[in-house]
Amino acid sequence: MSLLKKLEEIVPMLQRVATWLEENTFEDKSLKDLVIEAIDFARKFAAEIAEHPLHVYYTALPLLPSHSVLYQLFHDSLVDPSVLLV
Repeated sequence: MSLLKKLEEIVPMLQRVATWLEENTFEDKSLKDLVIEAIDFARKFAAEIAEHPLHVYYTALPLLPSHSVLYQLFHDSLVDPSVLLV
C-alpha cells in the first residue's frame, strides 16, 4: 500500500477486517489478534513504512516484542537483526 501511495488506507481497512472477524468467527480469535497487532504496527511505524516500505523487516520488525504474533511470523533470526530493549 505504501508503494501505491495509499498508506493511509491500511488502518481503516484492517479495522474493517477486525470487525468482520469479530462478527463472523467464533472460537479461534488468533486471526483477529493478528489483525489487531497489524493495526498497532501500522500506526506505530507509519512514518517508517511510508519512508522506506521495503525496509520494514529490518527497521520496524526487530522492535516488536519477541512474543508478538507478527514477530514470530516474519522474523528470521538467521537473517534479521534482533533488538533487546532494557
